[in-house]
Amino acid sequence: MDSIFVSDRMKLKVLCPAEDTAKAFSLLDKNRQHLEAWLPWVETTTSVEHERSYVKGALERFQSGLGMEMGIYEFSTNRFDEDCWSLIGMCGIVRINRDDPQESYGDLGYWLDYDHCGQGIVTDCCTKLTDVAYTELNLEKLRIVAHEDNHSSISVANRLKFKLSDEKAGYYHSRFHDPNKLLVFVKYKND
Repeated sequence: MDSIFVSDRMKLKVLCPAEDTAKAFSLLDKNRQHLEAWLPWVETTTSVEHERSYVKGALERFQSGLGMEMGIYEFSTNRFDEDCWSLIGMCGIVRINRDDPQESYGDLGYWLDYDHCGQGIVTDCCTKLTDVAYTELNLEKLRIVAHEDNHSSISVANRLKFKLSDEKAGYYHSRFHDPNKLLVFVKYKND
């Protein structure tokens, strides 16, 4: 399942290093100022080669069942009246942990082109991924980790009916942000 249709005009697709790296870097670079406050790795992603390394890693995690990081593609018609799919962001399960099968979980992560914000795109994509996580990946829990000042991400978690928990964000997130300012929202399979 390297592609998931969210609607007739929106799909999630695993990025291909050869085809998608330049597009992904260009989109990231265009949105650098918009994203840097919440995604500190943006600051160190300064070349197509950095992005290629990420895309290759994401593909490896997907192939090994440790992640499902996908591009958000929007259907449109270009100026030549041709149908096309345009990359407008990323959304996925950025880490899947199956150390304890009874407590398997994944972390949802996402970012979106500034021009597409406020349209419910991330909420729709995360709704679809949540369904896939529980029905096809058989995860027990999903988490969203958000900085306490990232009101957009907190709003996504609330719309998806994730609940604020007392869990700590863990090493991956706390190496970028003060762990005391990170909120962890969770949703269990049976919620």
